[in-house]
Amino acid sequence: MVMSEEPAERPDPVDPDLIARPDVRAFLAARDISALYRVLSEHGWSQRRIAKATRTQQPEISEIVKGRKVIGYDVLVRIAEGLGIPRERMGLSFGAYADELTTAEPPKGVDEDVLRRHFEHLLALGAVATFGTQIERIGELAPGLAASGGPVDLPSRTGTVDVVPGSAGTLSTCASWHAPTAGRPGPP
Repeated sequence: MVMSEEPAERPDPVDPDLIARPDVRAFLAARDISALYRVLSEHGWSQRRIAKATRTQQPEISEIVKGRKVIGYDVLVRIAEGLGIPRERMGLSFGAYADELTTAEPPKGVDEDVLRRHFEHLLALGAVATFGTQIERIGELAPGLAASGGPVDLPSRTGTVDVVPGSAGTLSTCASWHAPTAGRPGPP
């Protein structure tokens, strides 16, 4: 997309009630700019007005309305900012809620050192579950875990965040979970 000259005056932002509509929220979450522009057109926004707000040439807006995909991060940010749409509605801002973050305090009566040891134990257990054996320096955090190389009870659920892309043996490890292990079934 080619940026036009910085306009002297920007059009008003999109009506917040329009942005809050479930269908528009879905378009924004999917970054379906074509659908967004069509909704804006239905609500009185001309292509020229959209172009001025987003610092884009009008022919580019026309191409997008006809279905051209917008995938460039910087272009999506410019569209969101130009139309007054919160960036997080389009998944463009990982820091949007930074002012809402809180830190957890340990429960009353629980020593932080106990929590640290529990975390270390879980970390070591995760390493054993992932690699099937203790890992140097991590295994030292919880001695005795699967030292014999025996079966390890794994969590009942794992997700894509639990698997390192490209890790050797991941598929064979996952497949082995469904095979009987030492006379007992592996995790589901």
